[in-house]
Amino acid sequence: MSRQTAVADTDPAPGVCEPTRLPPLGRSEGSPPGEAGLNHWWIAVLTLIVIGTGMAYTLWWPTAFGHHWYWIVPPDIWGSVRAAHWIGWGDFSYVYSAGTGLVTLPGFEVVLTPVVLLGSVIGLGEGPVAFPIAGRYTDWLLVGPFALACSALGLYGLDALARATRIPQRRRRVLLVLEAAVMWPVIAYWGHPEDVLALGLFALGMGRALQARRVSAAWLVGAAIAMQLYVLAAVPILAGLVGLRRALPLIARVSVIPGTLLLAVLIPDPRDTLDALNRGSNNVAGHGTPWVLLVHDHVSAGSVRMVGLATASALGLLAVRRRSDPLAIIWLAGVALGVRCLFEPVVDPYYVAPAIGFALVGVASCRRAYPVVGVAAGLALTMVTYVRLDVWSYWLLMVGAMAVVFAAARSWRTGRLCTMARSSGLPMRGDTVTATTLEL
Repeated sequence: MSRQTAVADTDPAPGVCEPTRLPPLGRSEGSPPGEAGLNHWWIAVLTLIVIGTGMAYTLWWPTAFGHHWYWIVPPDIWGSVRAAHWIGWGDFSYVYSAGTGLVTLPGFEVVLTPVVLLGSVIGLGEGPVAFPIAGRYTDWLLVGPFALACSALGLYGLDALARATRIPQRRRRVLLVLEAAVMWPVIAYWGHPEDVLALGLFALGMGRALQARRVSAAWLVGAAIAMQLYVLAAVPILAGLVGLRRALPLIARVSVIPGTLLLAVLIPDPRDTLDALNRGSNNVAGHGTPWVLLVHDHVSAGSVRMVGLATASALGLLAVRRRSDPLAIIWLAGVALGVRCLFEPVVDPYYVAPAIGFALVGVASCRRAYPVVGVAAGLALTMVTYVRLDVWSYWLLMVGAMAVVFAAARSWRTGRLCTMARSSGLPMRGDTVTATTLEL
């Protein structure tokens, strides 16, 4: 279905790019081939590669290289499986009190519930939650591919975000390969597909917001928050993009899905729910940051997180001033996601994945040597998070590597998007044109 939409603007600043007024992307006469083309086949193939390599690693790596009989199943996934069972049985009061280790809203667990119940019906065995024990837990044969397949939504969301900024298709395909490499350890090694789902949903929402599709953007961002609470840090950027006047209706829509989930678990068990959502990482592989010296206990991380939210709110004010520059908005969103790592008392290595994912989109729009510097810095940042150092050395190295990543991502060419939009026949601020709105 298609319709004709008149795009008019009375703003007296001609020639300035206004991305929030651009029509949705798709196949049209005004969109040059190679910039608005879809990468569905690339996403499908990369998803199959992630599933195949992830399952091969968990099932065969110990036998092939360590001569062990067990499987390397990420232990954190069993906490989600346990919580999904309680949701399937209708016992929301046990989502946080039954030793699941969950520290976010149970959005992914709701999605996982049918898979978990199917595994119980066919008699598959599950691993323990509190004390991981080596073994061959057959439920991973069902849960594993499903969890790894969540990378498809992450890849699709980031590719849609790159399309919204008119990054050429060849660069977007390289970007997809890099993003798949970023997502692989988050799921296959750490067992947190909800982080990847939240990243993909938020990227989709941000892309819709850049196209002035605020209603669908709000629902997508709300679903992302339901998957992982780290998305809250980037909500001020979204509010700054749509403008202060439209921010309240948008935030109201954003809060519907996570608010409903919160009430579903808060009403039957308020004490355990608030304690879990206020708790920091309980992963033994996590690394302490200088904030540990302040809070003395990772269980009381909420007060430190308020500092991070305040910093994200300041970035939202910057987004109000840069709302006409979509690459700047994406850059600010990535920085806001990276703030999570700077203000967490305990940082797990996969915490940096969302920030790197958004930074790579900015890097893909740069020219000269900046993409190489950005990718190298992203790799260095990932490696730093796995190094065991003292608190200050670890935190300073992580902050330094993240600063280099976003410095490279910030080095896009000014006016590049306006030039590309103008050459594509897309509407500019101050213009009065008739644009074809594409398939809805």
